[in-house]
Amino acid sequence: MLCLVASGRDDLAATWLRSGFVEFLDRFYRELPGALREGLGERMDEIPPRWALGASRLLAKQLARHFDELSVREFS
Repeated sequence: MLCLVASGRDDLAATWLRSGFVEFLDRFYRELPGALREGLGERMDEIPPRWALGASRLLAKQLARHFDELSVREFS
């Protein structure tokens, strides 16, 4: 949340605080270093910063797809 506030997105930080999304982000940030280390190993040093936008969009799409799949299963 501090990153959002520091980048001038305090409106988004406030919205996410009310939605409970903060709990997801908190756990995500704690798990991310280990997951990256496990998935990438020595290749972590090879990732260019310019990939950050694409990686964040890919993650968002995968999460949305996962939610859609869960919804289909739930109503089937």
